[in-house]
Amino acid sequence: MSVAYIAYALFHTVIAGISIPIIGHPYPTVATRPVFALIMTVLYLIYCRKGRNDIAKAALISIPAGAIMLSLGIALFKLPLAVIASKTAVLVVFLFILARFKKDWAYYLALSVTYILSMLY
Repeated sequence: MSVAYIAYALFHTVIAGISIPIIGHPYPTVATRPVFALIMTVLYLIYCRKGRNDIAKAALISIPAGAIMLSLGIALFKLPLAVIASKTAVLVVFLFILARFKKDWAYYLALSVTYILSMLY
């Protein structure tokens, strides 16, 4: 989860460094959060195809899940019930996918910790 936050901060800094000199003001971050979440999801799927260690895959599932939950939490911060509902929906979708592919308990643990930490954020 902390890797997702650090990666997003780096992504945000790089995009800001590029866009501010070009357009003269900060870019709309609402657009970059979903892009970051999509990039993290694609990178995770690529790793899952190549990687062999199930514990690492289970731990790394928190990065795309955390990025998606982070994006939703920040985008909907003025609507607390929408934040709870959207993050719970993401959790349910991930749980459904994990159950469908019959993943080990470590995936569920990593996803649960990610959900709880994102709710605390």
